[in-house]
Amino acid sequence: MKTLVKSLLWMPLLALCACSGQNILVTAEPTPAPFGSAQGTLLQTSPTPPSPAQAVLTGAQNGVAGPGTVLQIPFSSTALGFDAASKLTIQVYNCTNTATAADSSIKACAPGAKPVYSAELPVAGIQDPLQLSLPGVKVGETVEFSGSGHDRGNCNPITAAPQRVKITESPLLWKELKWQTTDKICILKLKLSGKVTDTNQQPLALVQIEARSRDSNTAYAQTTETQVDGSFSLSDVPQGIPIEIKISKRGYLPKNFSASFLPTNFNQTEVKGLDFALSDPN
Repeated sequence: MKTLVKSLLWMPLLALCACSGQNILVTAEPTPAPFGSAQGTLLQTSPTPPSPAQAVLTGAQNGVAGPGTVLQIPFSSTALGFDAASKLTIQVYNCTNTATAADSSIKACAPGAKPVYSAELPVAGIQDPLQLSLPGVKVGETVEFSGSGHDRGNCNPITAAPQRVKITESPLLWKELKWQTTDKICILKLKLSGKVTDTNQQPLALVQIEARSRDSNTAYAQTTETQVDGSFSLSDVPQGIPIEIKISKRGYLPKNFSASFLPTNFNQTEVKGLDFALSDPN
């Protein structure tokens, strides 16, 4: 494990295709990130407001009276490497010694203690800095923060192991919080979909679609057939890896197609519009 200090650079979608000697640019429609529910008091929210069922909990609902203090945490999902379509799980405990705490409802940082803040937040809706309202926590007390999520493709966990900070003021900007991750190489996947027609734009059924990786270090092979309306799809296609696609049907001239695919944004999972027209040799 090591502290993550790198940032992610995202390239636009490039489909470098060789099809009948022509270069083809393939575009795709982005998939909107889902909005999840939070279970705590979050001072800033996603651009999409939560439904009543997703409303955040207040201090009283957490079992602690009083507005509490505000803890601010620097958070750049891109710099930290989080998947923008994922969720960040957070827990904050009050570490005040219950033997001297004026409020007996405050729990010490120990197994089985009740957190003063617990939430699962959509990463796409988090603004920088992340601001948490900690019910019942007073200036001078100490809290323990832990958080976890994952990078794009769910290959590497990104975690903030339990770390403690003394609340010296409110709001308190906690710049020393550290996140950690691993360096497992991740090959992300896409879904490809399209349609096969004849030269008169009539759909062709039962056209054989064969796809395989042209990279010896990345195995991929899939065969499928078009539906009655000429549509087809290929699943789990490796991103950024040269893929060769063969399109064939008895009575028509076959076609070969080569392309490499990269996402246009964090949320894209499918490339649409991969269409072909087969010619009758007569």
